[in-house]
Amino acid sequence: MKHAITVAGVVLVALTWLTPIVTRVLDLVWPVFAAALVLVASAGAVALSIYMLGRAFRTLRTPPTPIEIIPASAFQHAFARDVTPPPQVVRDPDAHRVQWDTGVMTFVYAGDMVGFSVRSMQPYIGKERRKIYVDLLTGVNVLVSDSEGTRWALGWNRFGLRAALKRQIIAPPYPKTDPPTVRIWIPNPHAQHAQHSTPGTASTPSGMVVTSPMRR
Repeated sequence: MKHAITVAGVVLVALTWLTPIVTRVLDLVWPVFAAALVLVASAGAVALSIYMLGRAFRTLRTPPTPIEIIPASAFQHAFARDVTPPPQVVRDPDAHRVQWDTGVMTFVYAGDMVGFSVRSMQPYIGKERRKIYVDLLTGVNVLVSDSEGTRWALGWNRFGLRAALKRQIIAPPYPKTDPPTVRIWIPNPHAQHAQHSTPGTASTPSGMVVTSPMRR
């Protein structure tokens, strides 16, 4: 017990003796510490401002033009050419729909004349492009395509389809690309009447190629 009282007394005397010294040290150190803290905060703010300004200037800077180096050959010197991709065209949804409606009506106009089979439509549109129109029209139940061939669905014809497209009663899911071209042949009165087609291939009508716009 005596030892505890002795230790407590020593500690109390030490604190009483050291308190003025500690106070003086803190009085001397605190301004330096505060100044250092303000300096660090200011430096951080300046660095952040420089970083944000740098990002802003980088967005305003014109990007370098991408080029492609064409190596030299025996017939020409090496040169560089601009390979910047063309700007993306913003399509008007209404104009795009009208363009596809016109392509669809041109397709069914040719199909009404010769039938919708691959062979009969070969002079007017290729197999793969024909499939695009067939898939669109079978998807909205305007055409039927099965083992017996491709034909109009019950209750549909090109006049009903034109009215439905004009009034937007049906809305086929048109792709974002341009519609495939359908060649409509107008007979040429000056063409020779004698034409022969190779056996096994579809004959091509004589005349000029036009596209038939849909009347609206």
